[in-house]
Amino acid sequence: HDEQSIFDRIVAGVLEAAAVDRAAIVRLDGDEIEPLSVKLQDSLDTAVRRAPLSRTLVRAGLEGELVRLDECPEAMGAESIVNAGLSQALCVPIDLGNGPEMVLYADRWRGGLEDAELVAWCEALARMSAIAIGNRRREVAELDRARMSLEMSSARAAQEMLLPVRSGVHGPFRWSVCSIPGLEVAGDLLDITPLDDEELGVLVGDVSGKGARAGIVMASIQAYANALLDGGEHLGGIARKLDEWANRMVPEDVFITLWNARLYPDGRFHWVDAGHGWAEIRRADGQVEPIPGPHRPPIGVEIIEAEGDQGQLAAGDVMILVSDGVIEQPDPDGERFGRERLQEMLKEDASPEEIVRRLEVWSGTNSYEDDITIVSLEYCPEG
Repeated sequence: HDEQSIFDRIVAGVLEAAAVDRAAIVRLDGDEIEPLSVKLQDSLDTAVRRAPLSRTLVRAGLEGELVRLDECPEAMGAESIVNAGLSQALCVPIDLGNGPEMVLYADRWRGGLEDAELVAWCEALARMSAIAIGNRRREVAELDRARMSLEMSSARAAQEMLLPVRSGVHGPFRWSVCSIPGLEVAGDLLDITPLDDEELGVLVGDVSGKGARAGIVMASIQAYANALLDGGEHLGGIARKLDEWANRMVPEDVFITLWNARLYPDGRFHWVDAGHGWAEIRRADGQVEPIPGPHRPPIGVEIIEAEGDQGQLAAGDVMILVSDGVIEQPDPDGERFGRERLQEMLKEDASPEEIVRRLEVWSGTNSYEDDITIVSLEYCPEG
């Protein structure tokens, strides 16, 4: 049964078995009584049927103890109660575990609420209602969790369909990737696109926020960026057109960080960094350096020209790109993994598997609040 059915059954039980004139389950909405269910004896005349419930009595009941009208002088003297001629009423708190949030209310004009058995019956029904409502809310919460889990699984499956193969080779480039979904559907972007003439397109980024909206924006912008890259659009043009698209299609409170590059078989690479920034190179001699250069605002903040930059890879160099989920992953005390710690470990091993292993050791868990995305791309011109 839903909560309303529970309220109605409890109130009917009080009215029928306790021979009261009026029974109700109510709560306070500010200073006003909000009736959740009210039933009256058919024999009551119109004036009595319109008599108000005592706010003072309800407020006293919400403090956690059964209270009767004759024990509450403030309520007894209220003008509305005096004018209605009400002689007896009681309120029994309904406590769902975090303090009473509603009360079982009963009143009678002809007396009789002093009966100990009647009071005990009302208390028993209040406890029964608390148990029934608590059970119902747990059932609803469990159904909601199951539904959310199904939706999350579907969304993650859709995200995984957009991921590149875990490892691959194209011309002189050899890559491996790792993408671990967070506890919520998030918006990490990842795409590696083999192009003509042994060139390679790389896209890593993140959509602000979490949930289905971030996932939808991620899928849309990744598909559009990929189409622009396949069509031969230069990187600055891709960023500007994504800006224009986001300005038309994306809510104002959503933005997209992006690191987009085009790599050439001679080791050159051009890139545009739209607010992402997490890009490193481990040189063949083991030294690690960030990829420097201009940074423009994230996609969707404003429509501006993107100023890119270029760099050079030598044989044995490895480019490492990560999402902010790696940098911001906390340890049990809340300290973030951080960029310096990442750079130090890359001197020893630049594989995605080792980065994930270090993250697990650092955080003490293999479940992450944010998506974890890692790309390791090695330049091997000699095959």
